[in-house]
Amino acid sequence: NNTTEFAVDIADQEALEEVFQSIGQIDYIIHLSANASPEASWEEILKNNIIATKNIYECARKHAVKKVIFASSTHLVAYEGYPQTSPLGRPIVPSDPPRPDSDYATSKGFGELLARQYYDLYGIETICIRIGAVSKDNEPPVEPYEKLWLSHNDVAQVFKKALETEIPFGIYFATSQNLEPIFDITLTKQ
Repeated sequence: NNTTEFAVDIADQEALEEVFQSIGQIDYIIHLSANASPEASWEEILKNNIIATKNIYECARKHAVKKVIFASSTHLVAYEGYPQTSPLGRPIVPSDPPRPDSDYATSKGFGELLARQYYDLYGIETICIRIGAVSKDNEPPVEPYEKLWLSHNDVAQVFKKALETEIPFGIYFATSQNLEPIFDITLTKQ
């Protein structure tokens, strides 16, 4: 196993471009990098989530990367009652309109739209995964986030399946099979 590690601020387009050139051919990118705090300042979100995501897609385009897996968030669809209930009388599906609860959530909507743009214009396949609540210790989160739990096994499986799918573009929720879910994971399981 010949692994090389790079540390780069992906909001720095020039530095990121140098890393891409050093690596050579890249088949896919799993883009997990972001400031994931709903309380983060606009400046942090702009740099770390919006500019950085645009830089990832632009490097993917320039270097003929075939697929990106983009880590989105359930915060993008934080309808009234989130994270405990859906006001729609049914679980929320990926095609329901966004209802972001923060600049962080809005940045994830930007990432999903950017993914669609780069697929339509340049053929870069993307699977956007609206991630629920993942804990460091793999224990279900406490109230109010228990209905969003995503176990370590399930998160690994959903990213593996996203890499393996022949679906060229899609947006999916990723939570474990929780009681009384507020997000519909039927399409994700299919």
